[in-house]
This record gives sequence, structure tokens and C-alpha cells, in this order.
Amino acid sequence: EIASCLVGSEMCIRDSTNGWARTNYTYFAMSFSKPITHYGCEEKAKVNYRGGYAKFNMKENFPDIGGRKIVAYFDFDPKMSDELEVKVALSGVSTEGALKNLRAEASGADFNQLAAKASDTWNKALSVIDAKGSDDQLAMLYTSLYHTMINPCVYTDVDGQYRGLDHNIHQADGFTNYTVFSVWDTYRALHPLFNIINRQVNTDIAKSMLKHCVPVFKSVTYQSLGWYGRYGIVKVAHFDGCQAYFLDRSINV
Repeated sequence: EIASCLVGSEMCIRDSTNGWARTNYTYFAMSFSKPITHYGCEEKAKVNYRGGYAKFNMKENFPDIGGRKIVAYFDFDPKMSDELEVKVALSGVSTEGALKNLRAEASGADFNQLAAKASDTWNKALSVIDAKGSDDQLAMLYTSLYHTMINPCVYTDVDGQYRGLDHNIHQADGFTNYTVFSVWDTYRALHPLFNIINRQVNTDIAKSMLKHCVPVFKSVTYQSLGWYGRYGIVKVAHFDGCQAYFLDRSINV
């Protein structure tokens, strides 16, 4: 189910899905380098009753777009420029949070500047290992290292807010909240690796798990109840010196 609103050259979208992570709320904010001159949408899913909205033409230039299986289009003034830049930011909290993230991370920068910043960020993250070998060996190593940094992933807005397993909004105090804990896959090797190359990530992951009552397999805001190993992560963080209180907290959970 999708709901959206449009203001000037910025658009906010709320998307609610049910899949592996049940009742997953994702909020988007989009900005365009050119003002929108005309837009429209169509809902492909069957609608049995629209209530008072039935008297409006909701397919063209309507301020709200909502429904299931929505397709939409936007027209821009081609005289302004041949190029159109679209910036997108996500939030698990709200459309306001998505707008904050967009403005904090992408405001005032064009595509080339953001691409260069992303490249620099990844180069810095992957430079924790300095290796020598053939091109194939180095490609395999750094591709694998890149994969270790995809999940668990950050699930926190720029202001520290995040949506918890209880679907309420919480404030991360002194840590960055993470999600997607495939701990059965990761506690043997990934987290010991983090203790070598990036202890802060391990510390934040352990704090996130404790905030969520040490989940079995947290995916966004849903407890999937599959695959174990959660205590191993907290203990690895403890024994390798991340935070001393982790072990005591995990035993009491």
C-alpha cells in the first residue's frame, strides 16, 4: 500500500509492505532538479469503494496519491535543461524523517559530487585491509569484504530516531541502530572480523540487539523467529573488549 504527497519539486511517499518482514513501513523523500509541470497516476489493483474521493479526478494532478499497485508519471519542463537529477532518501520512521535525511545527506550537491563522495566512502571502508595478489585474487577479496558491509545495516535516521520491533519510534542514545541480524550466518566469522577491522560497528550492533531484547533474526521491524547465534555476538563483543556490560545484559534477557 502506497500513500504520497507532492510539494513543489519534493515528493514524500509512505509504503507499507508485508513480506519476510511483516508490516514493514518504508518512507521515501524525492527531490527533482526541475519543477513538475504535470503528473498523474493509476491504481492497477481493484478498488471496490472510494467514498467521497470518487467525485474527484484522482488520476491527474491530485495532491495525494494512494492505493495498491500504483503506477505514476511526472512531466518536467524540457526547456530548463536536458538533464533531470532525482535524489531519493529513505526512513523507517516518517516522511519528515526521510526529508531530514535527504536534506542532510544530499542537499546542495549534484550527481557527480554525490557519486564521488560515495566512492570515497567505500574506498575508505575497504582500505582497512591492504593486500597484494593477482587482479582476480584482489577482486575476490575486496568483493567479499564489500559484502560483509551490506548487512547488518544502519536503520537510524540522521536525528537518531528509529522504529523498533514494537513499531514505536525510539531514540538511539550513544549508538547507531542496526537491523537485519542474520546471526546464524554471521556470528562465527563476520563479528570476529568486525572486532579486527571496525569495533565500533560491533559495539553498535550489540547495543542494537540488546535494545531489541536480543532478537533471533530481526529484519527491519519484524522478528522472523528463525536462526540462532544471537548470544554469540554479544559474547564476542564482550570478550574482545567492546563493552563490558553486554555479557551481563544478555544473560538477564
